[in-house]
Amino acid sequence: MSQGSNTMAVSGSVEAKVATSDPDFIVYLLDPEQEYNCYFVVGNPRLGPTERIGVVKKMLLAHSAVLRAELQESKIAEKNDVKLIDVFPHTFKNLLRFVYGYDNTEGLSFEEADNLLYVAEKYMLPKLKNRLATRLMSMLDYSNICSLMNNLACYAHLELDSAITEILQTETNEVLASPQFLDLSPYGFLKILEQDTLNVPEIELWRSAITWAKNRAGAESGKVLRNELNDHLQLIRICSLDDKDILEEVLPTGVLRYGELKLVGKTHKTGEIQPDLTTICNVIEKRKRPRSELLQHPFGADTQYGNRITESTVTLKTKGAIIELCSVQLYYTSMSAHQCNCTVSIRKGSEPPIVATFQGQVGTTSDWIIPIQVDNKDVQLSRNSSYSIKFTFACSYSHYGIYYRNNTYSVSGSDFSVDIPGHSCGYYILQINKINYRTFAKRVKSVQS
Repeated sequence: MSQGSNTMAVSGSVEAKVATSDPDFIVYLLDPEQEYNCYFVVGNPRLGPTERIGVVKKMLLAHSAVLRAELQESKIAEKNDVKLIDVFPHTFKNLLRFVYGYDNTEGLSFEEADNLLYVAEKYMLPKLKNRLATRLMSMLDYSNICSLMNNLACYAHLELDSAITEILQTETNEVLASPQFLDLSPYGFLKILEQDTLNVPEIELWRSAITWAKNRAGAESGKVLRNELNDHLQLIRICSLDDKDILEEVLPTGVLRYGELKLVGKTHKTGEIQPDLTTICNVIEKRKRPRSELLQHPFGADTQYGNRITESTVTLKTKGAIIELCSVQLYYTSMSAHQCNCTVSIRKGSEPPIVATFQGQVGTTSDWIIPIQVDNKDVQLSRNSSYSIKFTFACSYSHYGIYYRNNTYSVSGSDFSVDIPGHSCGYYILQINKINYRTFAKRVKSVQS
């Protein structure tokens, strides 16, 4: 249906049928050949076929005070057929299944649950909302979050809203790159920009805003884009951008007015907020990056043999949280301080590897710590994913770390597990003593019914 602020957010495609078969009593209660004491004409003829659906009126009244106000004698009571243009016929039948006593929420697709959540909010059905929130959170990720954010009902449920916020803050780059982002509603985009914590630099928000506005406007004129972005410019922290980004990416779009650019320049020159800059965001501070306390994942090997090892590989499998790798601590038994040159290649499946390099002194003052950073940022690993991590050393001193076992050596923790594959000679190369990392909050999976 329509994606306006008072209607549910759905795609225009025809909804798929529920995967599970209805029990006999539901088949009987939904049979259009039966006689009913109330009828709804459901659907918007501009978006698809409508359907006249008979209902067991008392069952609807028992579940919803809103429906009681509409269907009983009152000032807003409906007469004759009840028109319902903001709901798909199939979604309305899913509502009837629930009020008739058949809970099929666990079998609904993401789109079906999204559509039904709108109806549950419209008619104030808290038990159904909780069931749908649990279903949606079990499937929610960066690829479908924009579709859900077009449905204002999702923000009225605390746990679901928190799950949305977690993804926006920790997987911002994936959300902005998803195909559904261009179809995000203005309110949904504001929801992203309202976050004080995001994992992308501000210039990425500006680039995404321009791309989003061009898609909505179908034009590239600065004035047209300005009309699309008026509300959003109050939240994009343009004053936190550096001069290069302003000159090369903001100025050429023609979105900002001359007076605004002048005040932004004054902000950069003085380092102070300009009170007269009221038409766009004048915040100077950069957004926070999502981080938790530093944690350690020890390997616990009990025997190391000195050898000149140049490389080793481990397989790291994340669990229910996004992991931010920060550094590794090497074994250092009997090793002298030395200049260490290390390359860390992190590959997920067939994707191109992320490569971090380190050149520096390890020893007494550095505690044998090697940071894992790309462009001065820690490397993020997705939840429930497998990564091959290869360490390559070109050092002036031999490294310790061969571990002897007949089977692959594995270490399992609460946030991820690590497997060390066997060497061709039967030894298992283990140069790393500990991995230092941060983890983001695990998403809520269910709520109270």
